[in-house]
Amino acid sequence: MPLKLKPYLQKALPEVKFLEFDPMEDWPCNPNPIFIDTVINLKKPKLFTDIDDFESASAKNLSVHGFDFYQELKLRQKAGLCEKYYIIGVPTEGDVKKIISEIIFMIRLNSLLN
Repeated sequence: MPLKLKPYLQKALPEVKFLEFDPMEDWPCNPNPIFIDTVINLKKPKLFTDIDDFESASAKNLSVHGFDFYQELKLRQKAGLCEKYYIIGVPTEGDVKKIISEIIFMIRLNSLLN
């Protein structure tokens, strides 16, 4: 789902650089990143500010990619390389336009771009 959303989000938020990355190879250099990732059991987008909450929401369906992401984020936090972060969990399917509007609302409401 995040790959489907990317072009629409980029158009709606041109001031934001949306990157595809591999957690073990291409970790973004931003000290306060916003991640968008799929969470299997979600019905609508949800904002997570804690990796443990995000992990527990998707633990039943943890993939190798997910494991790499969690471990890398925890290591970066411990090393002081990632002061704060936001994870926007999105459902695996749904109305793309509705999901996009909810993500944009979430980003603006929480002033995540500042």
